[in-house]
Amino acid sequence: GAEITPAPAAFAPMAQAVVPAFPVNIGTHTDWSQARQGNSTRYRAGPVEIVMEAVRSAQSPDLIQPRLTVEYPGYPPVTLIGADTSPSQQHRFAVGRWDATRMFVLFQSYPGGAHCCTQVQLVLPDKDLLQVIDFGAWDGDYSDRMPSDLDGDGMIDFVFYDNAFLYAFASYAESGAPPLVMNVVDGDVVDVSDRPGFRYLFEDALREHRQYCLRPRDMSPNGAWA
Repeated sequence: GAEITPAPAAFAPMAQAVVPAFPVNIGTHTDWSQARQGNSTRYRAGPVEIVMEAVRSAQSPDLIQPRLTVEYPGYPPVTLIGADTSPSQQHRFAVGRWDATRMFVLFQSYPGGAHCCTQVQLVLPDKDLLQVIDFGAWDGDYSDRMPSDLDGDGMIDFVFYDNAFLYAFASYAESGAPPLVMNVVDGDVVDVSDRPGFRYLFEDALREHRQYCLRPRDMSPNGAWA
């Protein structure tokens, strides 16, 4: 029979490059920045894979737009867009357990600057899709607290600080903000701060702010009193 000559190597099918995923622990926060980790980094926590990418900002060539893509087996991937920042600014994500069968991804993105604002977004499997839940923008730096069930009712609790108290009774530096607890119910963010199971959070805040009422330290005590 005729001899078959192998195709030249230059025309052989090329294997697609596989980008390795860095393992991260479930229940812990991971920080990423373009300056330290590069334009694109892949992570893995259990069955979930996270891709952090930097895209040039459309508003300013000196800034980047961080993007987080969640790849979860059995669901179409979703991409979250963070705040435009400098390449050195860190952004934070975490993968946690929502219940016995589902994982969630929490994305915190901070543009830098004073007083404002950390964008907080959540990805949660719901039926056939990965649902994106926007908690909005919150004053201050990233939270080190991992969301968990604090009052034992089976719901994951997200603890923030009530931004309505900032500037309301004193300057920003002199303002004290009590806790604000939120749950995700049927895809909506619900304020559940008044539930008895969270009383201890407010008692802790009272003890912390009371010292500024008794010893103002050259500051107006009005923010702490409120």
